[in-house]
Amino acid sequence: MNEGAKLKSSVSEAPLGAFGGAILGYLVAKKVGYEKTISVVSFTMVGLILGSFIGSTIKSKRLA
Repeated sequence: MNEGAKLKSSVSEAPLGAFGGAILGYLVAKKVGYEKTISVVSFTMVGLILGSFIGSTIKSKRLA
């Protein structure tokens, strides 16, 4: 499975975590002064990936 498909499946499994992580990534970028540069995309993507991973982990533990 390619990385795009993995990201899409993890985001769909944990949309709240992904959304929260993306917002947190943007806020971190804003705090360090990168909100008006292309680097904000990196911060947002890392936040999205981490948030969806955490959300997916919580969801799977709750179901188990």
